Amino acid sequence: MDELLETPRLETPRTKIPAGSVAIGGKQAGLYPSDSPGGWRIIGRTPLKVFDQNRNPACLYQAGDRIRFVPISKKQFEKMAAASSDGNASFRPRAKSENQKYVCTGGIKILEPGLLTTVQDKGRFGFQHQGIGPGGVMDAESFALGNAILGNEENAACIEATALGPSIKFILPCEFVITGGACNAMIDDKPVSMNRRYMAQTGSILKCGFITKGLRTYICFKGGILVPEIFGSRATNLKSKSGGYFGRKLRTGDEIAIGDMVKKGKAELVVGADNMPLPVLQQMPSSNSEPLVLKCTKGSQYSDFPVDVVSQFQNVLFTVLPESDRMGIRFSGESLNCGKTDIISDAIPFGAVQITSAGLPVVMAADRQTTGGYAKIASVTCHSMSLLSQAVPGTKVIFNIED
Repeated sequence: MDELLETPRLETPRTKIPAGSVAIGGKQAGLYPSDSPGGWRIIGRTPLKVFDQNRNPACLYQAGDRIRFVPISKKQFEKMAAASSDGNASFRPRAKSENQKYVCTGGIKILEPGLLTTVQDKGRFGFQHQGIGPGGVMDAESFALGNAILGNEENAACIEATALGPSIKFILPCEFVITGGACNAMIDDKPVSMNRRYMAQTGSILKCGFITKGLRTYICFKGGILVPEIFGSRATNLKSKSGGYFGRKLRTGDEIAIGDMVKKGKAELVVGADNMPLPVLQQMPSSNSEPLVLKCTKGSQYSDFPVDVVSQFQNVLFTVLPESDRMGIRFSGESLNCGKTDIISDAIPFGAVQITSAGLPVVMAADRQTTGGYAKIASVTCHSMSLLSQAVPGTKVIFNIED
């Protein structure tokens, strides 16, 4: 932009910016297509629904397009917002196979949803150039373990629950397994062990309860969960209200079908076998006084940080904050002496460690935005991200950049 419009980002990003917000960050301007966190300065807001998964094309603009912003009155804003929410006749809806909603009478029924329970798989890939992030499970290792035990295809969708798991009624007989964060689950009032396959009968009730160790529990079902695929994935992205079950977290009364994503001609993983991966919780620190060590690779802007700041980053004991979510994990601790960290926005991988201008790290997680404008000192490895996804608020962590 014109240098007269250049505006520094906030030292600490806001936790929520309304969809349609027009913002300035450094030398760039941007549009927020959905409610999301962000550190840019808000200058206005458009009533247009710039992204709609059920519209073709889903996004109103693509890379290379030229955009001009014009002022409108409040009355115009309200009129255009109403028209945008009703759809635009100049855009055709997606094909029925991409757009349909499943209504089922068999599978599972949610009796109590828990705190934050969603349908997830590995995520959607190949769309970041359109601003569509991958999403998917936070703890990929626990997800993979559950599907392997059941003999499912590796990307069969599951239920991810945070802090408090759901209560589920089985409408049809089905095998299931619970992995990830430990909970005192019961099936028809009988205890359920973690990482073990069980058969639920028609009418059986599974109660997961609070997660007693770790943060996220994964409930996998034989054949996987059947919901529509959006951009090649069944994963729920709450920020964009897309994918999963109507783009939202599960509620009481929701009925979900069980699919047929079972490996053909291959045996299930035998629980207790020598080749069975070690569950994530068994790799976590044994006591609260022991910090969680996060292995990292060098980030995109690693070389821009002075040597003493890199050393400080790896020696400070940071604490996971309650404000953390599926988009980013925030920390408190001693601020790094690195000054302003604004950059021209570039790509953000899973596990990227952004350093805000306040000198504190934010680890970008599954529902992260596709690009960001804070310098990235490191990137947490996939294995360490599975561990971090199970870290409750208050967990102490230390970053370790490996050459």
